Amino acid sequence: MGQLSGLAGIIKGGMAKSDENEASDFKGTVASSSPRVSGRPSLTKAQEISPRIQNRLVTKSKNPAWKAYSLFLKKETHSEMNFILRRLDSGEDMSDLVQRLVEGWVSANR
Repeated sequence: MGQLSGLAGIIKGGMAKSDENEASDFKGTVASSSPRVSGRPSLTKAQEISPRIQNRLVTKSKNPAWKAYSLFLKKETHSEMNFILRRLDSGEDMSDLVQRLVEGWVSANR
């Protein structure tokens, strides 16, 4: 029981009074531990926002350049599109495909 309360004190960032001698090997372990440093280099804000950088670190739902919209597609069209995108395995999802197609249409009709 004494060891458990000492461990609980360490986890909370302090030491249990009755177990200070028993847990002295761990004294200051939590307080002195340095923050973990990621192996990845830090990214600029522009890189964090870009959905194509490093396997989409920032999802489209969190990316301010993207906004969710609802639209209607026929079920058959949606199913075929999903099947083809999976078969091609290009990393492009439905929203990427629709974005690319709509950008082309906008450019052609300006």
